[in-house]
Amino acid sequence: MTIQGTTINDLVPSEKALGARVDLVLKEQNPIINSGLAATGPEVDAVLSGGARKQGLAYIEPLDASNVNISTDDINEQGASGKLTADEFNVLRHEQNWAWGYTDLARMVTQYDAKGGIEAGIGQYWNTRFQKTTVSSVKGVQAHIEGVLAYSGADASLLAKKAAYAGLVSGSTSTDFSMNTVLKAAATALEYQDMFDVMIVHPTLYALFQSQETSGFLTPAQTGTKFATYKGYKLLKSVAFGETQMAIARSGAIAFGARSNEIEINRLANGGTGGGATLLHSRQGFVSHVQGTNYAGSVAPDLTALENAATWELEVAPEHFGFRFIKYKKPA
Repeated sequence: MTIQGTTINDLVPSEKALGARVDLVLKEQNPIINSGLAATGPEVDAVLSGGARKQGLAYIEPLDASNVNISTDDINEQGASGKLTADEFNVLRHEQNWAWGYTDLARMVTQYDAKGGIEAGIGQYWNTRFQKTTVSSVKGVQAHIEGVLAYSGADASLLAKKAAYAGLVSGSTSTDFSMNTVLKAAATALEYQDMFDVMIVHPTLYALFQSQETSGFLTPAQTGTKFATYKGYKLLKSVAFGETQMAIARSGAIAFGARSNEIEINRLANGGTGGGATLLHSRQGFVSHVQGTNYAGSVAPDLTALENAATWELEVAPEHFGFRFIKYKKPA
């Protein structure tokens, strides 16, 4: 593709229009939303709208069909109603940004021409950030859970937690991957078992599934979605858990929401030792919170901080927690 113009303003005539196009890419390509992992609502929107970076967020419960009104002929008898929120926990609004110069943006035009040019490149950047932030948060919660499972003291409350968490981590790094282990892990969620339909796997395990195309692996073209599946589970690839463990998740396991992407072109008159320079800034506020946990970290964590066990506290009953962690032997 021939690039017209030699400045960022030539490539991006309108900051507002580019921001709107990036938002469309984010919604269309977002793996957290498209996989069904995300749940959202007015509570998430309220956190996105402003205020403190750390705020309270009500836990968005799975749909519960255990209660119902039985109709009667008594007009004075009022029916009960329910809600999909429960206790409130601390959640963090991530505020992140990045900037590109003309050369990088020109590369986006050529590299992503078929997919939409600059907006496709920026959209892919932020969708990757969404996924990295989410997976690092999940990994941090896993570290918290495994810390409790490793407890060997005499504190009664911690011992009770240890017993309750027993089904959240299963498998062994000395045993080959088994789908039976996955099914048994999902069964610990009791009535929410059938809602588990996402696997977060290392590329080596993904490749193992891919080699079994005749026995459970389906390509995105075969499923008619943006995801390959294995035995009915949508597959998300991530190296965060390493080559000997994976996570399975249910729909709505992540409370997610993103503000409109903010684009700003900034002229640095004294940049380039006085020669001048121009940068395009992209700023993104978003919430990507592991449902049922309390965020206890700083207001500006990097991925390493999110993976720290001390950053998280699991606050809901294990059957309501939307993830299970499975260990297995590294594929040959």
